[in-house]
Amino acid sequence: MESIIRSVKDIEAAQRQSLEEVIGHELHDNQQIVIRVVTPGVVPDQDARAQAISDLRALSEQGSRHRESLGLSEREVDEALDEAMNHVRRREAR
Repeated sequence: MESIIRSVKDIEAAQRQSLEEVIGHELHDNQQIVIRVVTPGVVPDQDARAQAISDLRALSEQGSRHRESLGLSEREVDEALDEAMNHVRRREAR
């Protein structure tokens, strides 16, 4: 399993525009793009699974630090995520 992490501020303008089109919204310099390449139906080996868990924990910790730096509670973040997911689901139902 291959993981790619890039800071948005370091992405060339043409590539950034392409990513924005794929994602469906504008990207900001203080954000990162995280891409994981997987092959459906192929079960990763133990090392790959361990790395994936480690990567997820690191992202979770980074998110928690960012949330705290903004002075947001876990509940506020959960509500914002629920709102975003509901918005996406409404768009997909069309």
